[in-house]
Amino acid sequence: HALGLKIIIDLVANHTSWDSKILRQHPDWFTKDSTGAIVSPVPDWSDVADLDYSKPALREYMIRMLEYWVRDVGIDGFRCDVAEMVPTDFWNEARAALDRIKPVFMLSEGQYPEHHLKAFDATYGWPLYHLLGLMTAGEKGPRDLDTLLIAEVKNFPKQSIRMRFSSNHDENAWDNPDVVKFGVNGAKMAAVLVSTFPGIPLLYNGQEAGSPVKLSLFEKVPIDWNAHPEFREFYTRLFEVRKTHPALSATGAMTRLEGTDSTHVYSFMRTQGNDRVVVVINLSPSAYSTRFMVPGAKRQALRLTPLVSAPGLQTAISGREASVSLPGLGYAIYRVE
Repeated sequence: HALGLKIIIDLVANHTSWDSKILRQHPDWFTKDSTGAIVSPVPDWSDVADLDYSKPALREYMIRMLEYWVRDVGIDGFRCDVAEMVPTDFWNEARAALDRIKPVFMLSEGQYPEHHLKAFDATYGWPLYHLLGLMTAGEKGPRDLDTLLIAEVKNFPKQSIRMRFSSNHDENAWDNPDVVKFGVNGAKMAAVLVSTFPGIPLLYNGQEAGSPVKLSLFEKVPIDWNAHPEFREFYTRLFEVRKTHPALSATGAMTRLEGTDSTHVYSFMRTQGNDRVVVVINLSPSAYSTRFMVPGAKRQALRLTPLVSAPGLQTAISGREASVSLPGLGYAIYRVE
């Protein structure tokens, strides 16, 4: 807190280990089968036991536990594991109790639209991650990003915040680290999209070092901080730009910029007040160029200043039209003046 940071911790409210104290003391708080035996949440999770939220005493215990961490330890919220497997009405009740102590930040690992109504500030944006993999493989393109946003507008409450990511603890361990899945240049391109797309970005351990090592969920695995040292400078600059430009905040508006190449290049503008930022991303491993108009720009006064860009970027301005040439998997974030 003295450094201006806030801390949220992982909360696994759906299940416990088989040797947990709570299971020994309150076996009646767990889900049982027809024979009376305690069961796992799903068959694959044989190492954990499922908590039964139809039990009022369990709900009361869990809320008192959450209050302890916020009131007595001083944390600022929770990242709620498999939140969709715990009843939403419990989360609503828990959030109300925590807000009586102090404002907290609640992140759902799930993506239920109803989580945004009362309990959670943000949900995991899983579809963008899966789309990144398909786009870098050449199976999807810019139009699919538009489709994703349209679906979110249709299905989620207004002002819902989605958390964007190009890696996380599950995907790193079971899929691959981003620098392996997307390649080094692709990982940087994905990071730019994740950090400028509407929502909030997640940075997972090792991404700021370009580490290619899978981090096991159950064992300690050291991060190779020297894998790609340029990633530290890259992420520092990327987040500095996000922090200093309100247009890139979760509440910044987005305008799609239709360019001459809509098959490979994705262009959009974010705005908040007088702050305007244009983002151009080449989703292809080959170099491509595009031209687009910048709305609201005066004919003779448009200026685009690169804030973060891939090597080899070329930009030309003619009136209100911008021409951008990008290397394969290239990107550019511009300040609009």
